[in-house]
Amino acid sequence: MVINLSKLACVVADGNYSKLIYIDKKFPSSLISVGISQLAEILKKGEVNQERPVFLRLGRSLIINQSYLLNISIPKQRILLTDWGENVLPIKVPKQLLKQYKDQYEAMQKTETTEADNQDE
Repeated sequence: MVINLSKLACVVADGNYSKLIYIDKKFPSSLISVGISQLAEILKKGEVNQERPVFLRLGRSLIINQSYLLNISIPKQRILLTDWGENVLPIKVPKQLLKQYKDQYEAMQKTETTEADNQDE
């Protein structure tokens, strides 16, 4: 099986399997016989040369593609992923994980902005 990483929006754990959900509706979701922990390691190895990881594991049962991140809504307990075109994918996430992720994401954004400002000087 070939996994299209550029269109992979998220991975959801399903027991000893992982459900691959693509941002583009043309690609059907698929269930693979690889656990989410093993898949997370495979994805991490593929991102060795990147400054910021594209795929991030949230809790025990979810991996998201951060390049598709549109919105983090703690009150609605969801993350919205989009391809910035016609596809939007809402994902339900526990409130505590969202708080942790939002804080981490904002810290990363702040660091990147500071680094960019320092390079301009």
